Amino acid sequence: MDRAGRRVVAVSARWADKPDARFPSERRYLLCSPETGLVLAVDDVALAVNTESTGVAVPTPSTVGYELWDDTAYVRDSQSRP
Repeated sequence: MDRAGRRVVAVSARWADKPDARFPSERRYLLCSPETGLVLAVDDVALAVNTESTGVAVPTPSTVGYELWDDTAYVRDSQSRP
């Protein structure tokens, strides 16, 4: 389930390996509709934290970014809108 309560299928991949970043290791989850395959949400999860950069301890794994789309649709091209 995504944060809007919709059923989803999650696909994930290691997203970042940046030693000097606040979150040097992350995993990105694409949350897709099982009916249409459309991406409904994206969840970025920190696997490691650079406490010198953040200034605070952050437990891992932790969600550090989340985007959700309430309305999705297929369109003809990048200029069209649903």
